[in-house]
Amino acid sequence: MLNKPFRNPKLALAGSLAVAVALLVLPALAMTGPAAASGNAVAPALGQPDHIGYVVADLAATQRQVTAATGARFQVSKTSVTAWIAGHGVERATLRRGISSSGGSGPVLELVQVSDLPRGWLGDRAHPFMSYSVDMVSAYDRPLTAAGMSMVVRGSDFAIWRGEGGVTVRLIDNSADPATRAESTTVNNAGEFGPPVALTLLPCDTTALAAQLGQALGVTWRDPQSYTLPWTLPDGSTHLLTSTSTMSQQHSPFLVVENPHGLPGEDRCSSDYTPSYLIYATPDVSAAGERFASARMQLIGAVPSLIGAYHGGGISVEAVSPAFIPAQ
Repeated sequence: MLNKPFRNPKLALAGSLAVAVALLVLPALAMTGPAAASGNAVAPALGQPDHIGYVVADLAATQRQVTAATGARFQVSKTSVTAWIAGHGVERATLRRGISSSGGSGPVLELVQVSDLPRGWLGDRAHPFMSYSVDMVSAYDRPLTAAGMSMVVRGSDFAIWRGEGGVTVRLIDNSADPATRAESTTVNNAGEFGPPVALTLLPCDTTALAAQLGQALGVTWRDPQSYTLPWTLPDGSTHLLTSTSTMSQQHSPFLVVENPHGLPGEDRCSSDYTPSYLIYATPDVSAAGERFASARMQLIGAVPSLIGAYHGGGISVEAVSPAFIPAQ
């Protein structure tokens, strides 16, 4: 986690849910399958993601709630996508994307909704992904495969990979979305809290995920840290809970792998779903909690003055004291 114990998707490859992965794409694409790789290129380490994204069931509703909670503003676009999907061949879907740029001060926050799919397939939780802009998408085929990740979607200028606990990574060619890239470095719509300082992942197997992200993405990790803190739950009860977090050396954002606390309001991890938290730093955690609550986000748990964890629109967020954020 960051310097503290906070808590920080089941992207199944079947039917409509597999099509949903294609929502992580940007332009309309024609593809022929995964073999179009030139695996001889040297792939630089990826490190921290350029975008933190969520596949959501209702873009408009999630956007409104995230904006009310954090002040982030989104530019929305709509496109049709054709994508080769592992085990299913070519599929087509309509997607709407909301982009909240950070003016180059941190990761872009991206919300994506796939239409033309059966209603109810996503439930009430969003599916996160990390996105990287690269010079040559196919250059990462071999290193990601060697790290045990599986390609689940291939486009002419993007690929989507799935790893331990269903953690999802999108690679997209630098030339694929120039308008978004330009805006992300010149326009800051991140809101009152600024861009998220971290993405915390809560897998069932923290050791395996940290090792895979290290090998696949070139993430280097700080030493694990364990904390026991008094968490207050929505019913007013207080419980001492211990968490162990491993945080990346890279920042903007930090990546954090943390063991699940088991708080009643948290999603549960599985072999193909890893819950996550977007982490925002603020000097007034209590005021942030009031703002989250006024946006109709549900309290998961809080450590007074230090951490407030909330859930809404399928996305879990934490407001944390800057004291827990390492110097950059």
